[in-house]
Amino acid sequence: MNPVGDDGKYRALFLEESHELLDGFLNGLFELQRTPDDPGIVDELFRVTHTLKGMAGAMGYGTVADFCHRAESYLDRWRKERTSIRADDLDFMFHVEAALRDMTANPEDVASHQEALAIFAAEGGSVGDGEASATPVPTRFEPPEAGETGVIVVLEDEVAYPRLRFKMVLGRLEKHASSVRVVPPMEMWDRLDAGTSVAFYLRSDEPEGALLQAAASVGEVALVTVVDSTPEPAERGSARSVCPTPAVPSFQQTGIRVERRKLDQITNMVGEILLARGRLRAVAGRHEDPELDELLEQIEQTTLDLERLVLSARMVPVGSIFQRFQRLVHELAKQLGKEVDAEFVGGETEIDRSLLERVSEPLVHILRNSLDHGIEAPDERVAAGKPRRGRLRVVAAMEHGNVALKVEDDGRGIDATLVLEAARRQGLVPDDEKELTRAQVFSLLFRPGFSTSGRVTDVSGRGVGLDVVRQKVAEVGGDLNMISEQGQFTKMILEFPPTLSLMRSVVVGADDSVIGVPQNQVHRIMRLEPGDISWVKDTPVVISDARPVMVRSLAALLGKDDTTPVDEAPWVLLVRSSSRLEALTIDRLVGDQELVIKPLMPSLAHSPGIVGTTLLSDGRLALFADLRLLLLHHDETAQTRSR
Repeated sequence: MNPVGDDGKYRALFLEESHELLDGFLNGLFELQRTPDDPGIVDELFRVTHTLKGMAGAMGYGTVADFCHRAESYLDRWRKERTSIRADDLDFMFHVEAALRDMTANPEDVASHQEALAIFAAEGGSVGDGEASATPVPTRFEPPEAGETGVIVVLEDEVAYPRLRFKMVLGRLEKHASSVRVVPPMEMWDRLDAGTSVAFYLRSDEPEGALLQAAASVGEVALVTVVDSTPEPAERGSARSVCPTPAVPSFQQTGIRVERRKLDQITNMVGEILLARGRLRAVAGRHEDPELDELLEQIEQTTLDLERLVLSARMVPVGSIFQRFQRLVHELAKQLGKEVDAEFVGGETEIDRSLLERVSEPLVHILRNSLDHGIEAPDERVAAGKPRRGRLRVVAAMEHGNVALKVEDDGRGIDATLVLEAARRQGLVPDDEKELTRAQVFSLLFRPGFSTSGRVTDVSGRGVGLDVVRQKVAEVGGDLNMISEQGQFTKMILEFPPTLSLMRSVVVGADDSVIGVPQNQVHRIMRLEPGDISWVKDTPVVISDARPVMVRSLAALLGKDDTTPVDEAPWVLLVRSSSRLEALTIDRLVGDQELVIKPLMPSLAHSPGIVGTTLLSDGRLALFADLRLLLLHHDETAQTRSR
């Protein structure tokens, strides 16, 4: 028999809400790790577990509810003792959270849940084990019959007389129904424990809201779920629930979820509106009509507001991946025998949800490097005059229109001399190359295959894979920089645009092509006069901020036969890439526009640096180029050829 309300929609709702509750549970454990004497955090963990138990009981996921009850009993000892939490107890609760996450992800797989339930037995008689094992598994209710509405009621965990409360619920519901049957029957209610469920099957013409409110109006009711069998087949078995007094208000949702596909479609439609707005502006410019100008101004303001609204709907807080990183730091520190305090700041900073997972991978690699090769072992830190516990700090913030993610550790830092010696041994730096800046030395760590480490670990290798990290960051239009002081710290700084779907762009001409480039990658646009470009050792350079910057042709980087000599180009784009400036000549400057970036056509999918296509305001199709990715590919190709 299927659990009540276990159709696709309600199951999805259970999965989403349980995931959010467990995210809060995990946050609570990390807070408890920092402040083990805070009883409020323990109370919050208990309430989360209780809420999840009620949800699982209403759905009929008996083993999940049983597991939650055992976890409640374990947490109840902490609530009653009000003593500092021991490290081994906290580690055990981390295992509980991981097991619960697995169980709620596959709530019907009862066989696999037995292994999770066994972790309490493995605790060797922890407080609450005996009580938990005697607790009956919540009833797996039958679906309502045709014409019936099922109302599942879950009481709070500390109700003194559950039978009386259920009778009060029955009395309230009978006022709204022609008939009511209950499961389990009333003669069994004396054996019910608090926290268990009773199903009331009603024949009623009243709206669902009235039934929900009638049942929820009884005191000490934790959760009410309505399962209606009467709607159209597409909605059959759909379920709605209400918590009269939410156990954990901070975790309750304040919005609805929208499929990413629908958001993409809306974004594309907004892009079409922006294109039409641009063409309308061009038409209006050919007519001197004040009324038309006023209407155009209104349309522009409305489309601007719509654009901002759509972009905000695509954004999610970076903090949604911080929880994953907190667990990673906790587990790796234990594995490596290190003591680390991790701090995550700026979790409210928002990023396009399509970028979130693509950014996670390089961040994980950087965190692994910091823990394995950056932060020293406790005894080594004490010998160096440092605190025994290392410090790892991850900060997210908006800077100059980009999202900046900074990962800093107070570990051993990077020895620039060691890096340079290793690079010379591997032939990456000529012996006659005497002077390199620290930034140039650190950039060697991002060369493919380069490493200063003489050992390979299961966790990471300083240098090994950093080229992949930089490549991944460049693929989302970002940049990666490193700052380090030997014996003191290492800081990795990732910068990338908050979204890739709709970008403020500079439109330029390169040879016979029109190219859009991200505006936030352009440091400056310079109009060149004769003599502005000079030559140093056969290399063209332009002076910017009293420093020479090497000049290259954008058309040549795009693989075109550039017929304009570099020193005769009318314009140059200054691009900041990996802590240095690059200068790219262009043939003409079209202007700046808000562009909708669409995926590449199959014929262009393997063109390095070309990341999409776009339509300009005049209706022309243009390519969209990521300048940093283009420069990175060109430099790596040149390095490969020189070997």
